[in-house]
Amino acid sequence: MKATSDCSTPSKRENLVAELSKLISIDLYGTCNGHAKCDYGHCYKQELANHMFYLAFENSVCKEYITEKFWNLKHLIVPIVLSRRVFNNTKIPENVYIAVDDFNNVEDLAKYLLYLQNNETAYLKYFEWTKIYKKTTYRLSFNGLGIQYNQGYIKANNSTYGASYNTLCNLCEFAHKQHENSHPMHIISDIWKYWNNSNDCIDNWAIFGYKQTQKCKK
Repeated sequence: MKATSDCSTPSKRENLVAELSKLISIDLYGTCNGHAKCDYGHCYKQELANHMFYLAFENSVCKEYITEKFWNLKHLIVPIVLSRRVFNNTKIPENVYIAVDDFNNVEDLAKYLLYLQNNETAYLKYFEWTKIYKKTTYRLSFNGLGIQYNQGYIKANNSTYGASYNTLCNLCEFAHKQHENSHPMHIISDIWKYWNNSNDCIDNWAIFGYKQTQKCKK
């Protein structure tokens, strides 16, 4: 299955979905033309429970960017991402997801997904991570927060920037405490320039980048 509200993306993932849907059945949800409506409450969770795979294709294929859709794996569904190279140098085990660029073409990807649908033993290997990790019920909520993207921070109602109100801030605070005296300081003077560095992204990945990846393998 796939749920999306972005119908035209820098990665051109929609092109890949169109090609893949010619080979296997894909349930599409969201606001794009022809997609079924499905709220992000009961319907969304129910559909995740009813499917074996989730197309967690990124809007953009960029260094150090992992789409939030990837974390649907907590619902015990196997995410399919565009590029495995995006996950280099992360702590995410390689056998929890499927990457499009592991395959020579879309046909091979479709055949593999059909194989997993009919081979429970092979499919369940993608859930070996549940023997080591467990999901948390700690949810990130932006209720009551004023989000000021242009200044690069999230501001609390009381105008403070403590870590208690935001799980991302908690993570940052934890990292600082772990490496306070042992890790060299790295300062990014312009976060937006750093984030939007065009050299870190591959536009039209589903059209050109995927083919380039296959050439590199050869």
